[in-house]
Amino acid sequence: SGPQRGSPNKDAPPISVSDRVIVFLELADSHRQLGQKPEAAKVVQDALNEFKGTPEEVKIMIANADLALARDDVEEALSMLR
Repeated sequence: SGPQRGSPNKDAPPISVSDRVIVFLELADSHRQLGQKPEAAKVVQDALNEFKGTPEEVKIMIANADLALARDDVEEALSMLR
């Protein structure tokens, strides 16, 4: 039997925080490109919660502003970036 889903592979190198952020952002962008804006927003919100207070938080805030722009909400995007 192979490794269980969700269990760490002991031979795999650890995943860095930066790489984890990239996965969240790629997932959110994929949802956005598929027109699944609520799902994209949920992934970004999960990332904001997960990485709050880390140096990576800025990247997620920028992605969140990009989502606001995708919704044609320029004022919200500007507010986020202030």
